[in-house]
Amino acid sequence: MIILIKGGDHYRCTKKFEELKKNFNERVDPNKLNYSFFNQKNFTFDAFWRDARSLPFLAERRMIVAKDVLGDRKLLTEVNKLEAVLDDLRKIRNVVIFWERTKTPSPKKKAAPETSKKNLLSILSREKFVYIFEPMNQNELLSWICNGFSKEGVQASSEICSYFLYCTGPNLWLIENEIRKCVCYCKKKQIKELDKNIVSELVYSNAALEIYELVDAIGLKEKNKALKILNQLFFQDQDPLALLGMLSAQFRNLILTKDCEIRQTGETELFRVLKLPPFIVRKIAFQTRHFSMDQLKRIYVSLHNMDKRLKSGANMKPVIQTLYSLLIFCL
Repeated sequence: MIILIKGGDHYRCTKKFEELKKNFNERVDPNKLNYSFFNQKNFTFDAFWRDARSLPFLAERRMIVAKDVLGDRKLLTEVNKLEAVLDDLRKIRNVVIFWERTKTPSPKKKAAPETSKKNLLSILSREKFVYIFEPMNQNELLSWICNGFSKEGVQASSEICSYFLYCTGPNLWLIENEIRKCVCYCKKKQIKELDKNIVSELVYSNAALEIYELVDAIGLKEKNKALKILNQLFFQDQDPLALLGMLSAQFRNLILTKDCEIRQTGETELFRVLKLPPFIVRKIAFQTRHFSMDQLKRIYVSLHNMDKRLKSGANMKPVIQTLYSLLIFCL
């Protein structure tokens, strides 16, 4: 039995895996004696194939997990052997899970040549049990946040959910934590409906609001203020990936706004493009006055490249130093 979990939404991929593992432990292997986990550090075809064929101990099945092994170039020789045994893996009673974190390809990029990972993923994607989780867009995130509060019995309007998302950014790990925090506060205070004051007071250090102040300081060439805000964000243990994500999102919105400004489309079109509350749209529109389109694009590309380096496993310290250098260059 083969199960495939894949996609660029690491939060939902992880949650699905945890759900499958929990169900397996509860229904099949309560003693937790029949579990094997392989990743880039310990995967070999022989060890994987041995465990996949092994008989379970005091249970009906075993669970074998291979995470992020298909795309590792160092494992190419070992991974290529998997294709020959896929039919056998389908027939055995043991549960075999392939868990692959992927990136959403850019539509502007040309298709890359076929690789072992792509061939295997294409084959595995036709299996009966396939779970694909790609990053959610703005509307999906808003719906997810609203449902998160609704399930806990706390009412939250679409405008409050938009403000909540603006404060957290698209990081689902952070969003889940902040929803839980707000729900606990509302239940303790017997508050039935979330409001802006509660979000402002509770949501993780108002990191996104500080991002706005940081971008504002960059635009106004206030070097000391910009570096001070950036230092505060890191001293608050802000996740560098989440920080880069929020900065990238802010500059993306600035580019979209600048484009509307150049085309003189008017405020109504700007609201439609950004899909954000009016007070946030107007703040972003004010910020664009401090930047040219070329400046915005250069900064956005640099942030995107830094984000790619971190996600590919680059050392965090040089990336953070590059971020500081980028700010100093802009100022």
